Amino acid sequence: MLIPEAVILVLQAAALGEQGAIYVLEMGEQIKLVDLARNLIRLSGHEPEKNIPIQFIGLRPGEKLEEELVGDCERAVPSSVDKILRIQSEQSVDPTLLAQIQSKFEGVQVLGHPHSVIELLRQLVPTFHRSEILESASMSEEYQIH
Repeated sequence: MLIPEAVILVLQAAALGEQGAIYVLEMGEQIKLVDLARNLIRLSGHEPEKNIPIQFIGLRPGEKLEEELVGDCERAVPSSVDKILRIQSEQSVDPTLLAQIQSKFEGVQVLGHPHSVIELLRQLVPTFHRSEILESASMSEEYQIH
């Protein structure tokens, strides 16, 4: 996708914007990075592996092989604009739970209790996965909602 195409699609998604809506750009078929590298080498007039070697170095810290754009409890549906998909959640938030969590948030000093805030957010977003740092830290039971 060219930069001008990407800019136009982002502006169109912003114009569509409903409050709380999430949009993703339809990117087309995936291509392997090694295939892209080989094609670029050929287009520059060389032969892959003969004139220019391709070296595999593995993942760097924090890199992923795949990016999940749509969660397990979500689905991408067409929007009114071509190549822009709207993410729909297949779960709804219980309004009573939301009100309980909101009242708990009001009682938490956000800067002084980050673990409590994260625990409340985890209850609101069940698919949230804690990082290794948070796993090793003790989470506050004080703000648990049952």
